[in-house]
Amino acid sequence: MPYQQSGDQPVNVARAAYLILDRSCARWTPTFRVVPYNVQDVQREFLSSDMPHARWLTAEWGPDQSEPGMASRPFL
Repeated sequence: MPYQQSGDQPVNVARAAYLILDRSCARWTPTFRVVPYNVQDVQREFLSSDMPHARWLTAEWGPDQSEPGMASRPFL
């Protein structure tokens, strides 16, 4: 999970990551993607569920503070 520092505390930033594998001519090419999401929506859903420890779990989540455009770029 990606983290960023916020003062003395690490923050679990609101970014989902996934991998796409493409096969061409017997060769695999990986493409990693990172996509930001609305952390408040996810926190609200967790907190309204019966999930144990939801408040503790969501307390360290925060918005992505990366430079604009960085989180949505593919990397490899």
